[in-house]
Amino acid sequence: MLHLNFHYPESDDYWDSIFNDGVLDPKSWIDTATELACTLNYLRTPAIDFFKATRSTLGQALPMNKRVHGCYLMIAGFVAENLLKAIVAKAASSQGTVDPTDLLKEIKTHNLLKLAAKAGMPVTDSGRELLQRLTYFAVWAGRYPTPVSVADFKPQAISGAEKNTLNYVRGSDIRAIDQLFHTVKKCWKFRPS
Repeated sequence: MLHLNFHYPESDDYWDSIFNDGVLDPKSWIDTATELACTLNYLRTPAIDFFKATRSTLGQALPMNKRVHGCYLMIAGFVAENLLKAIVAKAASSQGTVDPTDLLKEIKTHNLLKLAAKAGMPVTDSGRELLQRLTYFAVWAGRYPTPVSVADFKPQAISGAEKNTLNYVRGSDIRAIDQLFHTVKKCWKFRPS
């Protein structure tokens, strides 16, 4: 049996440097968002197929291999989260010395509405509704069969929409997610470097 021995540096300075760069360098957040977006692109066609299949099978359960919409929305939420955190890191870094631990406390959330506000991104009612649902999918609906409380299953007030469960999907989700990423990109360009 082959044994590999990795010799990691023991210097705390080395690990602190990697940690600080990972938190403070907006490029690290963008790189992670880009990796996630590559995965999202693999799911794009199956997600479109899902929405087409739901139109033709109203009232019937779709086979499991067609149900990729939850994963698509979850990963889209992860992409949006990393992009928004990049904007916040960029703004914080432009203001001078920033403690990475303080920045992490500021952005330690999956709540995309809060991150959009911290990033200074303008959000419409339909954008708020999408960010709420993407948050829901990122936190549980895209990866677990149930949330941690029954209250999260129940219909809730949703910005810009009628009261509904947050784990619903729309046929326009893919187009709306593309528009969201475009809006985040514009917000990135207008933030200080």
